[in-house]
Amino acid sequence: MRSPETWESARAAYLAGESAQSVCERFDLGLSAFRDRARREGWRRADAPDPDPAADDDLFDDPAPLPSREEMMDTLWRIAARALRRGRTAEAHRCLAAHARLAEQARADRRAEQHAEAEAKTVEHRGAVQRIRAIGHAARDVRDAALDRAREAERELHQLHQLHRDSGEVPATEPPDRPLTRAERRRLEKMKRKR
Repeated sequence: MRSPETWESARAAYLAGESAQSVCERFDLGLSAFRDRARREGWRRADAPDPDPAADDDLFDDPAPLPSREEMMDTLWRIAARALRRGRTAEAHRCLAAHARLAEQARADRRAEQHAEAEAKTVEHRGAVQRIRAIGHAARDVRDAALDRAREAERELHQLHQLHRDSGEVPATEPPDRPLTRAERRRLEKMKRKR
């Protein structure tokens, strides 16, 4: 025999959606006694009127925050463990299958994030390579321009040297009829080396 309060709590839990077997285990009731009372008092789910479809709209307007995927996975794992302890393998299997689907979604999201990060790093790397190449091209342009200016300056200097040679007499390259002095021989050799 159970108190009326126990039966009322069991009835409320059953009508809230808990399975008859779970309610009986929680309130220590016999399953056949539970079903008999539910049939007699008319609170079986089969006896309940069809739900109002508009009532489901309340689910979307509920201001309570939705649980995270990790919280849902944790809840499913706990329900599966409790079901296994109570010998309800079918319920445990359903919970573990839902847990596995959520875990696969989490892995897929992690792979997508890693792919996006790798893609961002690749784009960043390409940008860095392009900037380095642009700097290299600019450096080569500066070097080439400097070399061109140096060559032009060298040509101008050579032309200037051609225009303004020493105005002194250039000794003849052929020796005179008389023998050259030692100083003249040296001067002549020095002039040949300059040419």
